[in-house]
Parts: sequence; C-alpha cells; structure tokens
Amino acid sequence: MIFKRFIEFFPEIAEKETRRITLRNDPKIPDGEYAFVDSFCEDKDCDCRRVYFDVLQIDPDYEPIYAATISYGWEDLDFYLSWSPYTPSTMAAAMKGPILQPSQKQSLYAEPFIELFKSKFLIDPMYIDRIKRHYTLFKAKLGGKAIKKIYKEYDIYAPCPCGSGKKLKFCCLA
Repeated sequence: MIFKRFIEFFPEIAEKETRRITLRNDPKIPDGEYAFVDSFCEDKDCDCRRVYFDVLQIDPDYEPIYAATISYGWEDLDFYLSWSPYTPSTMAAAMKGPILQPSQKQSLYAEPFIELFKSKFLIDPMYIDRIKRHYTLFKAKLGGKAIKKIYKEYDIYAPCPCGSGKKLKFCCLA
C-alpha cells in the first residue's frame, strides 16, 4: 500500500487541523515542536480505516528530526478480521490501535512518541473524530468502492467538514 499525506489534497484543512505538540525539557525527546502528519492509503478501493502519522520536528530553531511513523486503526478487531479474512489474528490485532509501523525506519525517539500519542491524543474523542473525518474526505477525493461503504456510515447531507457551508454530498464527496 502506498500512503499519501492528507495535506496534499486538503492543505487548508491540514494546516488548521494537524496535531502539533511543543516539548521542552522532556528527558526522552529533544526540545522542539512536533507535527503528527496524517497519511492515508491511496488505493481508492481499500477501506482499511487506518492512518499513518509521520512525527516530524518542525521547529526552525531546532535540528529537523524524523522521529517516528505511527500506524493507527480506529475500528475494533472484528472489523480488521473481516476486512482482511486471510490475515492471522495477531496481524489483525496489530492493525487495530496504535503501533510503530514496522515497515518504516524509526528513530531513537519512536517509543517515547508512541507513548505520548497514546497518553495525549487517543484520549481525545474529538481528535479521533477528526482522523475519521480526514479519512472520509481523503477517500471521497479518490472515489472508488471504499467511499460507497463510507457513505452508508456518514450523514452525507450534513454540513461538509471542510467548512464550505455546503452539504457533504455536494462538496468534498462530489
């Protein structure tokens, strides 16, 4: 699977909604401002309901750091077992929840960042809703079979989350 950053399709939304955290004097992580940049699967027919977060140091006053890639699946285990029925249950369990993405190179700071992600971000239901909304917008932009499944789960006549004032169906899902 190839993942593409949300900001490439929706720069205005990503600029406002990318989660950032500023760290100072943390014993495990260098000082700086870090962004959790979300990316989604580019396969228009895939409905994996997962996101990759590249954790990047973005503070110009500090040395740039590529800190970690965190994979997060927000659905329950049954979803991942049915989505990928030939996947062993241990692999399906890894699709659910946050993990350091094994296929990506991780920095020395990856473990502290995933702990930070779990303790600060995943306890915020509004943040989880934002991730799901970003996923929906991203998949809608791609079209394909995945968005047809998503249509069934979302009110497509609600206001579009991009802030245009139009109905979701006639805006980003058009």
